Formats: sequence, structure tokens, C-alpha cells
Amino acid sequence: MESTASKYPEYPPTSPPKVTPYPIAKPTDYAPKPREYQPTKTPDYDPKYPPKPEPGKYEPKYEPKYAPKPVEPVKYEPGKYAPKSEPGKYEPKYAPQYEPKYEPKVYVPPIPEPKYGPPCPEPQCGKTQACLNPIEVKCSMEETCFEITKCHKPAHLPCGKVPTTETYIPKYAHKPECADIIGKLKPEYDDPVKHVFERTINTSLKIWPHCTIGKIWVGENHNYTCPLWTGTGVLVGKDLLLTASHTAPWGRYGWWMRFAPGFSDGAEPFGSSYVSDIRGYHTSGTEADDFVVCKLFTPLGDTCGWMGTEAWTDDGNYTGGLWNMVGYSPLFKNGKVQFYEDNEKIKKIRDDGPFKLLETKGEHWGWDGGVLWGWCKDCPCVVGVLSGSEEECCIFTDAGWAGGPGLPDLICWAWTQWD
Repeated sequence: MESTASKYPEYPPTSPPKVTPYPIAKPTDYAPKPREYQPTKTPDYDPKYPPKPEPGKYEPKYEPKYAPKPVEPVKYEPGKYAPKSEPGKYEPKYAPQYEPKYEPKVYVPPIPEPKYGPPCPEPQCGKTQACLNPIEVKCSMEETCFEITKCHKPAHLPCGKVPTTETYIPKYAHKPECADIIGKLKPEYDDPVKHVFERTINTSLKIWPHCTIGKIWVGENHNYTCPLWTGTGVLVGKDLLLTASHTAPWGRYGWWMRFAPGFSDGAEPFGSSYVSDIRGYHTSGTEADDFVVCKLFTPLGDTCGWMGTEAWTDDGNYTGGLWNMVGYSPLFKNGKVQFYEDNEKIKKIRDDGPFKLLETKGEHWGWDGGVLWGWCKDCPCVVGVLSGSEEECCIFTDAGWAGGPGLPDLICWAWTQWD
């Protein structure tokens, strides 16, 4: 048995090693010690709710964190585009001699287009409509022995046989696709755009007798703001208006017609008047009697004059002369200008009793109620009114004008029967 003296030399072999025991913890050692209560003092200044300082006592200690710094204005030297700057920082955009100058613009309100003439009259509804028998009209003329009144020119108006005109061609007429279509429809024309689209606008609407022709508005149901259609008419007396029969509102309730002589681009230099009565002929079927005479509420002829009417039984008086075609077309400029075509010839005449249908070659472009007139012994006389329905008043068709002895007979009847 090995001796213990070799393993534990510092201890004697008979006594065991001493072990120091750990102290036993008491429960009171882990209990928190009570703290003494110390009341907190309210600070004199709370940054969230700063007190309002008394004047002169003290200033607030805090300043806003993001207060903008004052920007000093840049001082520009006179005569130079930009101030002197550091080299390479930026260069002026323009040279000094080309420095742009900006001046404030003064706003000038647009001046509205002048509307010449007296104001539009109060709306008035038409009174009577009737169709007459040509034989009764002729007998009435023989009983009264009335001779047709010639034209009348007011003393204050200038006279001009040939008006001043300007050429008008729509913008779409020069398009290639439009020229191709017109060329196929009218291959016999050397210049279809010129013959079909080019028109002449009459600008002498304050000169007699061109001022006697004007525009007509037609409506119904006492609705004077929305006309149903428009047309052309001419004065043949101080209060007598001549137009096409298909322009008149036959048999419509609350019908009305308004006529403005010399109308152009919204200007009515001689005023306007509503129609009170309409008289025409029974339709014969050939449209040679497609005209009516209307009585106006206001005698516009006293200010702008009127034309005469003429007719012959001999066709040579029609075919041997040169005539003027005038009308307002809704297809160009919304019917606001008066178109004028001169030196037109009557190539064919069809008789229908006391009426004649005069045919011309020129395209009239929908001149409902257009006027065919000319000079007869220094007097402008109407010889025909554009005939046909609205569908027939189109391009590429020969124009038919209602005239003949029945035309001046109806005007003479109106002169004698209407006061």
C-alpha cells in the first residue's frame, strides 16, 4: 500500500485537508433597500411651453433650428449681362451686344367686328298664304290697266352696273384627292377646280342695284332663333319681295320669314323686315312657276331701292343677252356672303303656258331663290328665279330659272291688291 506522505507532503498523514465552508445567504440580503422619497422640482422653464416673456425682462433661450438665412440680393453692374464670377463657374449665355431685352406687353382686348345697320326688328309671325290662278291674275291686270313699275334708285345711293368682286376658292379644292374626283366627274373641263370650285364674291353690297338682293331666313313654331333653312330674295317694290316658291314655308304653323338686303358677313346695312303675306301660283309640274311675291312689314325699298321685272314672249330676247346670277350658298362660308356670276347665257327655254323655264349651264351651288337679272334700257330687271327642289339645287346640273310673262303679272297684282 502506497503511503500518503508522497501525495500530500504538507499535511500529516493522519489528518484530512481543511475545507472552508461557504456562508449561507440570508433572505434579507436580496431584498431591495427602500429609497427615500425626494419630490421633483418643476423647472422654471419648459422648452415645450415657453412662457411669454415680459418686455425687457429676458429673451427666449432657444431659437428655431431651421431658420432660413437671409439671402443678399445680387447686385448687377449696369451694361453687363451677368456679374463677375469665379473662373469656370458659369459663363453668360449671350454676348453683351446680343443681350435680350424683355419689355412688358400691354394687353389690348380684341375689337369685335362692326355690325352695320339698324338693330334687328321685333319678331313678327306671318299672316296669310295663298295660291293664285294665273288666269284670274291676268284678268285682274286687264281690269286695273296697271303698268308694271320700273326700278327705283334712291338719291343717296351710288349706282354701279359692274360690282367689285373678289375670287374665292375653298382650301380643300387644291387637295390632290379632291382634284382627282372632280376630274372624273367633269372630264370635259380643262381646269375642273377653276370651273367647279372657284367663285366670285360680290363686295358692292352698298351700291344700287346690288343692295336690293339679300338673304332670307325661314322658320316655324314661333321659334325665331333657329331657322329651318335660308334662301335668296330681291326687292321688286318698296315692300315687295320676290323669291322661290320652295323657299316659302307653305302650310307650317307659326311660320315666319325675315329678309335682309345687302347682307354680308353678319352686317345688315339697310336693316331687315319680316314677311306678313305670301302669294304664289298653283304648281304646274314643270317648276316654271316656282316663284312667290311676299309683302314686308317694313318698306325697305325706301332706303335701298328695288329692281324691275321683265318678260317676253319671243325667246330671242332671252338667248341673245348676257345675264347675272346672284345668290347665297350654304355650302360656302355658311351662306354669309353673296356670290355673283356674270356674262351667263340662257341656252334653252321650255314654255309652260304663261311661264318659261330658263336653263343656264353655270353651276349655282344651291342658291335657293337665286336671282337671274340683267340691264334692260338702263334699268335692272329680274327675268328669273332659281327653280327646283332643294335636292335638285346642287352642282353638276343645269340651273333652271322660273320666269316668263307670269312673273311680272304676279308683281303687278301685288302692286294693285296690296296697299
